[in-house]
Order: sequence, then C-alpha cells, then structure tokens
Amino acid sequence: TPGEAVALEKAIQTPLGAARAAAAGLQLCSEAIAVTPASIAPDLGTAALILAGSVRSMLLSVESNALRLTNRESRAEIAREVEELKQLAKNHQQW
Repeated sequence: TPGEAVALEKAIQTPLGAARAAAAGLQLCSEAIAVTPASIAPDLGTAALILAGSVRSMLLSVESNALRLTNRESRAEIAREVEELKQLAKNHQQW
C-alpha cells in the first residue's frame, strides 16, 4: 500500500541520513588531527571511534529495511551508498 511504501522509505532514509551525518563528523575528525594538541588527541580518537560505530550500526537498519524494497534499482542505489559509508567508517580507524 502507499502508506507502507512511505513508512519503508522513512525507515530507510532516517537512519541513512543519520549515518551520513556521522560520516561527516568522521571527516571532521580526520581534518582535525593535524591541528589537535596531543593533550586532547585521545578525545578526538574516541569521538572518531564512536562516530564510526554509529555509522556501522545505523547502516544495519538501512540494510535490513532496504531488503523489503521491490524496486531493484532503488535497492542497488542504497546498497552502493551503504558500502561507501561502511568503507568510510572502516578507513577512519587510525586511532
């Protein structure tokens, strides 16, 4: 039904948007490394680890809900973005 389709779209887009925001925070952490004093570097590392875990955990919800999409093209598009975000989270594990 149309209502179910709208709910499914929200169930995908809400955590996907949150994962994007957390990924943007990871990017900021990476940029901040060069100007972060050694005394607070562990705090920056902690923030990056929390953000990376947040990205991965939110993507679990996205992946689960995307399986219910009937449109293969939409499902493939979401899967591509999920993989990009997973890689971004994985690549920011220098701490």
